[in-house]
Amino acid sequence: MRRTGLCIFDAALWCFVVYLLGHMPTIEMRVDELEQAAQKYRSPEPVPASTPAPIYPKPNMKLGKCFHLDRSQCPTKELRCDTVDPTSVFCCDVDSFTLKEGLTAYMKQNITNLHVLNATITELDLSQSVFRRLASMALTDGNIGQIVGQFPKHSSIACLNISNNNLTTAKLPTTLRPFAYLFNLTVLDASANNLTEFPLSLVQSNRKIFIDMSGNNHMPCKEFQMAMDSNNSLVTFLNYNKTYCVRDIRFNDRQWFQEKSFLQIDHLKVQKELTNICRNIKPLDANCTCFLDRLELMHLEYMVTVDCTQRHLKVMPTDLPPNTWKLNVSYNNVSCSFKLHFLETGTHLEYMVTVDCTQRHLKVMPTDLPPNTWKLNVSYNNVSCSFKLHFLETGTHLEYMVTVDCTQRHLKVMPTDLPPNTWKLNVSYNNITSLEAVGDDPSYELLKILIADHNDIENIGPLEGTNFADNFMLFSITHNKLKNIHTYMLSNMFDNPGSYNTFLIGGNYIHCDCNTEKVIKPWLIEVSKTILDYKELYCEDNMGPVVELKEFQVCHTPRDWTDYIYYIITLEVLILVLLISKVSYDYWIFKTAGYLPWPANKMPRLPCDWLCE
Repeated sequence: MRRTGLCIFDAALWCFVVYLLGHMPTIEMRVDELEQAAQKYRSPEPVPASTPAPIYPKPNMKLGKCFHLDRSQCPTKELRCDTVDPTSVFCCDVDSFTLKEGLTAYMKQNITNLHVLNATITELDLSQSVFRRLASMALTDGNIGQIVGQFPKHSSIACLNISNNNLTTAKLPTTLRPFAYLFNLTVLDASANNLTEFPLSLVQSNRKIFIDMSGNNHMPCKEFQMAMDSNNSLVTFLNYNKTYCVRDIRFNDRQWFQEKSFLQIDHLKVQKELTNICRNIKPLDANCTCFLDRLELMHLEYMVTVDCTQRHLKVMPTDLPPNTWKLNVSYNNVSCSFKLHFLETGTHLEYMVTVDCTQRHLKVMPTDLPPNTWKLNVSYNNVSCSFKLHFLETGTHLEYMVTVDCTQRHLKVMPTDLPPNTWKLNVSYNNITSLEAVGDDPSYELLKILIADHNDIENIGPLEGTNFADNFMLFSITHNKLKNIHTYMLSNMFDNPGSYNTFLIGGNYIHCDCNTEKVIKPWLIEVSKTILDYKELYCEDNMGPVVELKEFQVCHTPRDWTDYIYYIITLEVLILVLLISKVSYDYWIFKTAGYLPWPANKMPRLPCDWLCE
């Protein structure tokens, strides 16, 4: 009976537990409802306003931007460094000591971005292990004395900004390869420095990289060209339009072609494209080299020079690049070398041909030249004079202009019957004594350039009134036997403000007199911009350069009695003063002593003496 009662009690207890478990959520819900009802009678508490967290810029490798903050966000702490977000540290106005202390304090394991603004650092050691975990590192607008070491191996830096730190190649030597272990580097900003060497080691790996070298205007163009040619064009230059390089200044003998010292690197991009086109020149094994020239005279920007020297060619190369204006095929087996020139003719462009027949044992001028031949070189042959054809624009059409070379031909007179359209004549190193043919021979009508150096010419008077004297571009008559310079003949040409002429006269010894000092000397100084060698015109008899001639050396005239008039006047004044002094002295003696001195006492009495008694 007792056992039966215990079982009934256990069963009732379990039923009560099950009932509580089944109704527990309802009880909790009611409590919640009571709590909500009680809230209606409680005084409302102010809810604190939430302050929005500052948004800091993140590195954007696609845009070539590293982690970078402006000065307004500089930390004010004593160490001048602070964490601006969980992964970034920003430092301002630090030196070597404060930067080291700040990095020690704030560079934790999770820091991947660092920007140091206006750091004055004597020596920056890149091998510090603190830089290994960084993904973006920027040191900008400061002054870094020297960068040493290399970034640690397996560094994670993908963006490096060292712009505007007064860096030079001596401070950042690329030979030490400071970026050798930055295998993840995709952005390098070294702008606004004074670097003169390009970090070519960065572009020799097979990865895409953005580089900003703007503001380093003294970097060689050839290094930019190497960077563009390597790495399968994976190099992208930021601030492309503001990036310049430097190349040598070169001028040719006629001053037609001018290469500026500083070039925008877009020119190098065109050169790279030209190099690819140059490989298509036939025959394909020619391996010609193509260069860009700048033709200022014809207002064309890009002109191409093709060099196919020593390529064992037997025929002329074909399929030249566009705008080819010069082709060199010297030292080959081609009978005559042809050089193509690209000139502007009105509204379209045409190829112009230069024919080189030097050292071909020719006795007569070659004929049947290619169309559009504008220049022919037959030097080192047995032709009496060498003729070079030039293609120039005259009005609305083009005509052949001829250059005649008669140097070292033992000539005693000027050559006559020149080819039509002769505009340049060189008769240097001969025995010519007169220039009369320039005015007498009609073939000199279009002559603009006359070079007659090292001859025996004594006078340029025959040029007076000639078309050449009024319109020449270059007249060189150095090292001759000139005795006088006819300034009046050349003054009209030199006084023309629109003229572009040059007169060379050095190495002559002229007769100097007073007229030379009074007329020729000031004239030489006045036209010194046209006569470039005016200081090399000398006086005979070892009197020195004409421009240093003194008046007393040459201005001497015969003397007559009028040359002594000043001496006579001076003597008369002196005698008059002595007479007045003598009379005054005698009068003083007579008044004080009562007698006259001996000279005055012996003088005979005159009718006018009564006036003094």
